[in-house]
Amino acid sequence: MEKEFYYLDEKEQKGPFNIDQLKTVGLKPDTLVWADGFENWKPVKDVEELKGLLKKTPPPPPIIDNSPNSTNQIESENQETKKILVEDSNVKFWASFKIYTTAFLLIAAASLSAYLLSNNKKQKLKKEIYTKIENILGGKTVVLDGITSLTQGETEETGYNSKAKSKSDDPFDNLYKPWWEREKLYTIYKASNGGFTIKQLTKQNEDGYDIETHSSGDMGYKKSSGRYVEPEYMDMGYGERMKVGGGYYSSNYRLSVRQCYTEAFEFFTKEDKKSPGAFTPGKYIDISNFSDIRNDYFYMDNTSPKKYTSSGIFAPSWNSSDEHGANINTEDWAVYYSTYGKHYEITENETAINKDLFTYLGLAVGTVLLILIISLFATSKYFRNLTL
Repeated sequence: MEKEFYYLDEKEQKGPFNIDQLKTVGLKPDTLVWADGFENWKPVKDVEELKGLLKKTPPPPPIIDNSPNSTNQIESENQETKKILVEDSNVKFWASFKIYTTAFLLIAAASLSAYLLSNNKKQKLKKEIYTKIENILGGKTVVLDGITSLTQGETEETGYNSKAKSKSDDPFDNLYKPWWEREKLYTIYKASNGGFTIKQLTKQNEDGYDIETHSSGDMGYKKSSGRYVEPEYMDMGYGERMKVGGGYYSSNYRLSVRQCYTEAFEFFTKEDKKSPGAFTPGKYIDISNFSDIRNDYFYMDNTSPKKYTSSGIFAPSWNSSDEHGANINTEDWAVYYSTYGKHYEITENETAINKDLFTYLGLAVGTVLLILIISLFATSKYFRNLTL
């Protein structure tokens, strides 16, 4: 049986053909052929049976035409070819420019969306903080509430004598006297426990708040427990007189210690004399837990005031310098209290905010890049043809 061959016309397989038939197809030296017994495809020049089919003819001689028309035609053809190449390059450039610009705009839009999403969550959580604070303030600038308990301590007579005159001419001598003498107290009550505690929340500005704790301390009476009533006499004449009254010790009426602390507490609350309209029953625990208000993005930070403060001291905290300074008093008694304050600012949790922002950015930009990569592989021929 006559041997038959297959050959490749570019990527298309043709055949089978015998040697006579192959003479008509115009085989080239590098054309790949295959026949029964071949392990792989071979070029025609390496197949002994087919070498005779290859034509060995010289190329046609060059035609030289020096006429003006011929020269102009060649130059015109060259210019036309150059024009086609330039126009093709321009098409590829602008197509590539559009693709890269579109990719950039998509990434920019994804980044903007991630920022807006993060900022929207930030504003929502800040509004949540403001709502919690407003639930405590109830539309007021200052709210306060307190608790009372049975006071424990000891009573002590000071020996103060209102009729005694100071022997010192030093105007600052009063500063070195005991507090009870400075305040002209006959009897003092040294409290060891109990009394009252007032919690006061003050809104200084939109993000700044003060919490002051007023705690009762000692107290004292401005009048003695008793007094001596001088005797009174009636003149009988002849140098004689008759006692008609006095000459005895009488007890002065004084409120009990407990009543004094109760009235002092009411000064802050029921009477609203310390901060009129601020007393709001039931807010003591809310004010005490004010520093615990927080969420994922914001928290109450005990820090120095940025604008205003109740104490006038721009510090994170402050307290009374003298435990026998501030007091609530009447003409008969005085109850002393100390104040401890802290300033809080609504502060951003930057770590949490940045973490969410980068997460949103990663998801948004990553999604865009994934779409672009999928598009690249799905239309790889199109993108490859745009390469300059």
